[in-house]
Formats: sequence, C-alpha cells, structure tokens
Amino acid sequence: MDVKALIIEQLDESGTLRTFRMQPGYRERLIVAFAEEYDEPRLGPFHFLENGYDVAYGRAFANCQTRKLGDSRFKEQAGHYSFDTSWQGIPTKRGCLTYYALSLPEFAVPNEIQITDPNNNGSQFRRTVYRDDQRNRFVIYLECRSKHGQFDFELHVKFRIEQQGFGSAQYSDPQTNSHGWMQAEYTRYMERREARQVQQYFAKEMIIMGDRLVQWGQTPTPAT
Repeated sequence: MDVKALIIEQLDESGTLRTFRMQPGYRERLIVAFAEEYDEPRLGPFHFLENGYDVAYGRAFANCQTRKLGDSRFKEQAGHYSFDTSWQGIPTKRGCLTYYALSLPEFAVPNEIQITDPNNNGSQFRRTVYRDDQRNRFVIYLECRSKHGQFDFELHVKFRIEQQGFGSAQYSDPQTNSHGWMQAEYTRYMERREARQVQQYFAKEMIIMGDRLVQWGQTPTPAT
C-alpha cells in the first residue's frame, strides 16, 4: 500500500500517549502493509516494505515525546478505561492514502469504539480493528480521506485490561471492516468548513521524511 502519510499513536495503561507522524522523502515512496499481512518482526502497527523506513521509524518513534493525558481524555475506574481524542485538519490528497493507527495499551481489549465525523452530525466512520499478537495490543486503523483536502475525526474508546484472555479476545461492531474499505459514502456528504490548523497539542510532534525530520508546514532541514 502506497501512502502519503501515517499518523501513529500509542496509548499505555499509565495514561501516557505517544504521537508520531510520517511522510516519505522527496521523490520517495512510503510502502506499508498492515500488521497481519506478513509474519515478520516489526516495531509498530505497519510493516515498512522498502527504503529502510522500518529502521528509521524504530529510531524516531523511540525518541518521540511521551505525554501524560489529562482526566478529560483518559479515565480509569474499577478496571475500566476510556480514552478520547480528536484530530482536525489532517491533510489529504485525491488519489493518495493517509492512515491513522491507534495502538491500545498492552493486553487491553476494547469494549466500545466510536469514530465520528464532527462535520456530519456525528456520523461514524468505518474502521478496522486488529488484535496484534506480536505486540499484545489491539490496533484501530482509520483511513483518512476527504475530497476537501482535510480530514477531521473524533475518537472514543472504552477498554479493559485482560492479560489472561487477550489471546482469544475479539472485537467487532457494525462499523468495523476489512482493510482498504473506501469512505466515499461519507466524504461526499462532508461540507468544507473553515480551514483549521492541526491541533496545537500535536503541532510540535516530528515526522520523518526519508533521511530528514520535519514538521508539517515547515521547510525540511537535515537530520543530525
């Protein structure tokens, strides 16, 4: 799968979140596969298939800043957890794929997942949910497509930690699907809103472009 960009988040039971954004370098291609497509070692929710991106991802993600979430976004009560997040202004391009992937904490099993369109009365987006046995994490994949050049969503997930039963746990709901499902039925209803910047909360997170580290909207500079 040839992608324009990846947004990868990893949530941990302690209530910390790591966010990483990745794009290919100039005149390079970022080819990835989903976790279940190959029985090969990997460091995250995707396999990187060329150009040494797997090594670059592992190094950069390890150095990515970890942030402690506030009570408004992450809650725990009697062994039940909830996490909320939202993204605005994810850049999209016709004919190009951008994927968001959220890895839940180790041995977390989702009870409920909602990913809604704030521009369309809270209609839910379809998504893929995969139990990643190599990393002992459930992963939520969302394909980000919009004919307007930017994509917004709000995510709410409830889960429990279930180490003993994790290996046989499953999750499905009416909005889950296999990888690659197109969201055209949603995007044709999305109306253009005032252009908004990507959340300030994530504005300083780094992304990788080949051998350079840059932020969206800034001029690339050589990595040290």
